[in-house]
Amino acid sequence: MSRILVAAVVGSALSGPVSLNGATIAVPGDFPTISEALGGAAPGDTIALEPGVYPENLVITQAVHIFSKTAGAGEIVGQVFEKPVIRIEGVRELCTLRGLKINGNRRSAAGVEVVNSRLELVGTEILRTSVGVFFRQSEGRIADNIFRGNGGGDVRLFGSSPLVAGNRFESGCSTAIQIMGKKSQPVIGGSRGNGNAFGPGYETLVVNESKNEINARHNRWNWSATVSMNAEDYPANIRAIYDGFDDGGYGKVDYRNWVDGESGGKIRRVAIPVVIAVLIVLVIVVRLRAGARA
Repeated sequence: MSRILVAAVVGSALSGPVSLNGATIAVPGDFPTISEALGGAAPGDTIALEPGVYPENLVITQAVHIFSKTAGAGEIVGQVFEKPVIRIEGVRELCTLRGLKINGNRRSAAGVEVVNSRLELVGTEILRTSVGVFFRQSEGRIADNIFRGNGGGDVRLFGSSPLVAGNRFESGCSTAIQIMGKKSQPVIGGSRGNGNAFGPGYETLVVNESKNEINARHNRWNWSATVSMNAEDYPANIRAIYDGFDDGGYGKVDYRNWVDGESGGKIRRVAIPVVIAVLIVLVIVVRLRAGARA
């Protein structure tokens, strides 16, 4: 295995820097499996996957960075029944999973389980698991991923407060995002450019079983949710969101600045009055000019 400094070229291929001071380990070039590569890695190393299917369950206990050289072409398929495809435990330095495809094969308890760790999960497809991603007493970022076919939920957070941004939720299962534990206060979307997109078929989009207020602004909720949001002024008891409106012991979910599903996500509800005002001004200007010409 050649241990080289991770260069800017690698960072560019990942759409962002991954490691500044570790070695790059190629799979299957340097090691035939990801598990063996993990065994030969040191903290800060990057494991680069060639396109292919990797039938493995991984346990990560040090800060490493795993990415697919071709986005989505490195597929990790869980093999052990009711075990997570990837488990990360006790890693307080940043660990990164990027550009992967994580397939639970209808057997795995979770796509990625993160325990007492710090993880950035970016640009990855998580599918066919019981729960897509499960954070327990962990931090980090869950961004720009796709969740499909996860039967028990897409994101579950217990005592954890990661940023959840730019994801596409397409599983259509019971719950997209579940928040539990008194220390949980994630940001879901939260600002322009960070919004998540929720597809149809979910019973509940967000369940907040913590006591904290949750910033879930600027998301593109599915059509049925936005119909309810448009029908009533904020705050309201929206059926697609289970929070303090449903149980007074829980915190409320701030869903303001939502992207209106009926407008195809191009016009935000809060911007509609501004658009109307601009149109009125334009009509007045046109009429004044027409009158002046007459």
